[in-house]
Amino acid sequence: MAVRIRVLAAIINKLAARDLERRLEARNAGVSGVQYFVLQTLKHRCRTISDMSREMMLAPATLVPVVDALERKGLVERNRDPHDRRRVPLRLTEDGLATLARMPLVDQQDSLVRSLAEMGNERTVQLWELLHDLVHRMAGRAGRDGGAVEGAHGLAPLEQAETAHGLGAERWPES
Repeated sequence: MAVRIRVLAAIINKLAARDLERRLEARNAGVSGVQYFVLQTLKHRCRTISDMSREMMLAPATLVPVVDALERKGLVERNRDPHDRRRVPLRLTEDGLATLARMPLVDQQDSLVRSLAEMGNERTVQLWELLHDLVHRMAGRAGRDGGAVEGAHGLAPLEQAETAHGLGAERWPES
């Protein structure tokens, strides 16, 4: 069953990524899917590449060229921490905020949104609760098995992602 769930999760991820890439291209956003998620992550507060690496579960080496490209496009800027010269917090520029304003995180035409609507609210909430429980169990098990799951502010990756995108647990089942 684990293999089947892993395959289904990968398919859902690929379909959602395809929808996002299509929307980004259709709206001439000028950013890739990964660049879009970096912008989303910076939407609510400044973060370092290390912070984003933990929150997005991507290696810093993956994020550096993404951030470099966003900086060249004038969508993010690197700042200096006045208390720690080694820290380089990133923040959105006005153009970065404008790009996000043109591109919502989800769209009513996304296949995931349409499919969840077809399933109905009760089944959608049930699915969310099951997936939420699974992620918490997996993250907790990784921590007990020696994997690093704690990140900034002591939050596990799921809570970090929810916080980064302004989606507390009470807001997830909506769409």
